[in-house]
Amino acid sequence: MKKTIICLGILLFISIGSNVYIYIKLKPEDISTQLTHIKPTTHFSYIATFSKEDKRKYLNFLRVGSSNELKGLTPTQILLIYFDMVEKDNINGIYNLTSKDEMLPTRENFDNAYTSTNGPYNNSKIDALIYRNYNKTEETYENDKASATISINTGKYSTGTAYSFKRNQDGIWQIELSHMFEVSKSN
Repeated sequence: MKKTIICLGILLFISIGSNVYIYIKLKPEDISTQLTHIKPTTHFSYIATFSKEDKRKYLNFLRVGSSNELKGLTPTQILLIYFDMVEKDNINGIYNLTSKDEMLPTRENFDNAYTSTNGPYNNSKIDALIYRNYNKTEETYENDKASATISINTGKYSTGTAYSFKRNQDGIWQIELSHMFEVSKSN
């Protein structure tokens, strides 16, 4: 890392959380000293904007591992929990948020299929990183299906991604990921 920083010059740009950036002008001999003293002042969380009640549902979901704990949350909130699970590498949590259909791998095969070369793991990690500083979400509904779009706009550039959801038999929104797998039901 020291070589990379030196090649970049004497201006160092560091992102340490949601909308918190540090600019440091360094001499090459000061780099290691300065980096050891930088400590993030905030902990990033996709659920930081949730109400106290919704945070309680989220914590119960983590503790119990059942999507039933998320009853009453919107597709956008489920998407933010999904990104949180992706950031934490909580594959079991991701599976529990996912709409179950014939295209989705069985629970026994989900971990390997999700993290395989052709699975959605790498793209999900990139999305979770890109949308840390999201500034817009939109939802559309049609019966027991919904779409949640998350966007980021930096002025000159913007990007957004829509995610599909199905309401399960218990009325809980679940993210649809089965189209991202190249795995048949027989696996």
